[in-house]
Amino acid sequence: MKKLGLPIIIGVVIVAALVLIALHALQRQEVQEGVPYRVDAAQDAQYHVDCRYPGYKVQGEFVNTTAFDQKGPTSGILPTDRPRCTIKKISGTGPVTLTLTKDGKVSTAVAADPGQESKAYVL
Repeated sequence: MKKLGLPIIIGVVIVAALVLIALHALQRQEVQEGVPYRVDAAQDAQYHVDCRYPGYKVQGEFVNTTAFDQKGPTSGILPTDRPRCTIKKISGTGPVTLTLTKDGKVSTAVAADPGQESKAYVL
């Protein structure tokens, strides 16, 4: 009976390790999926982007917003499929344009003057 105990413990440890690896891969996949965004702006144009979306947990923490200040063009992926975003121009030349793309549909927000805000969202 004692001889069977060690193989059972080893089996349980291996299964637990495989479950942890699968959960980690699933969390990484969820973060990599989402809605692509792009901000077109002059190199000296400064702006603030604030995106809200239904919350979910990533590595045990509740996430429902992405916000950043930036200067010049940028792009990335929002970790959601239903963002509601605001772009606010702070300074610089030319307009700042936020573009969200989901399933071939494009939503665009443009802020031309400092202090101006514009909204974009996808459903």
